[in-house]
Formats: sequence, C-alpha cells, structure tokens
Amino acid sequence: MPSEAGLFCGKTRAPPNSNYISLFIKEMEVLSQQVTSQKWGSSNVSSTTVSIYSLAQCHRDLSSDDCLQCYGTSRTRVPRCIPAVNGRIFLDGCFLRYDNYSFYEEAVDPVWDKANCNSSIDVNTNGIQSSTPEFRKNVADLIDNITASAVLNDGYAVGVWKGVYGLADCWKTVSRNGCRECLTAARREVIGCLP
Repeated sequence: MPSEAGLFCGKTRAPPNSNYISLFIKEMEVLSQQVTSQKWGSSNVSSTTVSIYSLAQCHRDLSSDDCLQCYGTSRTRVPRCIPAVNGRIFLDGCFLRYDNYSFYEEAVDPVWDKANCNSSIDVNTNGIQSSTPEFRKNVADLIDNITASAVLNDGYAVGVWKGVYGLADCWKTVSRNGCRECLTAARREVIGCLP
C-alpha cells in the first residue's frame, strides 16, 4: 500500500441539503475510468448548488497495476476531507485533488505547496555521507538535470547522479511554463530538506 505524504483539506464546507456526496462519488467514478485507461484523469461535474473539479495522476514510472492500487488508496482516503469542498492527497506514487473551481492550469499554490522532509537520518550514498556539502551538491545537480529534462520531455524525467535518485513529474494539465514554474519551486523546497 502506498505511503501517505500529505492529506490537505480546505475549510469551506458544501452547502447543506446539496447533493455533494452523490456528485463526488460520480466524479470519482469518472476519474477511475480515466486512470484505468491512461494513468491520469481530470473531470468536472456541476449542479445548481455545487461544482466539483477533480484531477488524479500516477507517477509515470508506476506500472498500471501499481497505479490502480495507488489511485484506489487515494480514492478511499481523500473523502476524509468531506464535507470540505476541496481536498488533496499525495501518496508515494500518485496524487488526487478535488476543488470547487477549475484549478487544472495552476502550477504552484503558495498556500498548500510544501515539502515533506520526513527523514533526518544521515545516510551513506556511494561513500558520501548525506550531511556533507558534496552530497548536497550531488542532490542539487540531479534536481537541476531532471528539472531541465522534464520541462523538455512532456513534464517527466527520472535520473541518477552519484548514488542519488530522482523523479520529476508535472501534472498533465499544466503548460510547459507551468511545469518549469512548479519544478523550480519544488527544487527550492527539496533543497531545504537536506541536512
């Protein structure tokens, strides 16, 4: 089962007596079909009282089976945000977001974007301790390389540099410039995690 990097729920609530839950379920079913066929999907549904926009995407290095498992996990966990009209979950392998407006072209979100620096362990990578300036430089070099590659490669790149592994994967709905903006912001956050 994929690990959870973050679950973020908004504060605004769906109007009382709205058909929010039934619309949410319908929206998740549409996403499920899209994720099954192409490993990502976006959809929106509206009624007279509410609108729901959604996006789900697996990291492109996942197999179809792993993607479906990840999406299934995200789909069962993100409803913890309901009755909030917006929520997002980041799992190790996929992402799911729903909101009450069209967010598809947003590259960054200063309110919600943050790094999950969940390890303070000093590790040895190819003979280099992770707390050394050399390791920090290797990480920065790798991030710079995969960021540049991803922007030119439909928003996706993987790489390894001197024992450091990385993956850059932009949402399918953002432009090339949006992808660059997102990865530049992500670089700053990730570098901030280094010991």
